[in-house]
Amino acid sequence: MPDLPATSASAASGSNSGANGVFPSSSTGVPEVGQGAGEAEERFDEEPGEQVPGSFLGALPQFFVFPLILVVCLTAIYLLLRLLAGASDATAPELLSEIRTAGTSERWFKLHELAQGVNTGRLDLSSISNDELLGFYQGTLGSLAADTSRSATERDELHYALLLVLAGKRDPSFAPVVLEALASDSETVRIGALKALGALKEPSSLAQIVPLLESSSVMERRMALDAVACLETAEAREVLVEQLRSSETQMVRNAAIWLGMAQDERATPVLLHLLDREAYGPDAGVPGDLAQLSEGSRAAARDQYVDDMMILTCRAAARLGDPAFVSVLQALRRDDRSMKVKSAALDALHDMGVDPETS
Repeated sequence: MPDLPATSASAASGSNSGANGVFPSSSTGVPEVGQGAGEAEERFDEEPGEQVPGSFLGALPQFFVFPLILVVCLTAIYLLLRLLAGASDATAPELLSEIRTAGTSERWFKLHELAQGVNTGRLDLSSISNDELLGFYQGTLGSLAADTSRSATERDELHYALLLVLAGKRDPSFAPVVLEALASDSETVRIGALKALGALKEPSSLAQIVPLLESSSVMERRMALDAVACLETAEAREVLVEQLRSSETQMVRNAAIWLGMAQDERATPVLLHLLDREAYGPDAGVPGDLAQLSEGSRAAARDQYVDDMMILTCRAAARLGDPAFVSVLQALRRDDRSMKVKSAALDALHDMGVDPETS
């Protein structure tokens, strides 16, 4: 789909304050053993502005201890997560330079960091010329092929990362290089190429993408559909319309949502069907192997999937703006069991300029 990822400690300490000496028990006004009633009465007779030693001033250290401990713990967790994720503050040009000069293992580690940063938008490639990026891709691919210490699976994953980096430039002139990768024997590499082609939006790549809509791999078929949709051409929309007649339920659903987002009215009947929660069936076509899940986990996965599909369908309906959706969206806003779906239906009605309260 469109790129288609949570005490009351201070009170407990206070309850023992008489024992640890932070708050002397005499400050409570209750006489200690051996303390005369007159001494206790004198404490009650103190002027309001007079500070009793051991009360507020004695609490100051404890007042600051817990926030300090909290800050230290959160900082340590943050640094640990950064270490585990391998994140750094390096820019894209700096990472490219480090990849070229680093040792073998560090080079591939930094390549993954670069690909992740580009894919999430954290790293910007605008200061890197097309020629430099293409040279980096080809040179690194050559080094990868020569690295016999890596398994075929590892090399395919690194090639996938390289394709994501190349796609980060969003330049259609890279399409011929990516199409070469689309002919790879590796499914991982082909999926990376499909993601890249979707980002590059080169219309001429449609002919090479379409055959993969018949791939034996479910993931590859769905990524090919997304790549076709991302081309945003009239020819690509006709391919999506053909998928509305597919025997694969998920391909029909995804094609309809893409067409709806493109404001193609031919998706309306399917989208209306997708707004009916009961239309999804027992397992709803949830991606993945549900047989490996417990009954409770399977039900949760199904519900999450159906919610996600209905939310996307609400957005597609809003883009189409067809009055046929109004009554269905109003019913979802009132009656659906998911607050997320209710909210999506309400947003869709607003986007369509419809008063949600109108019956």
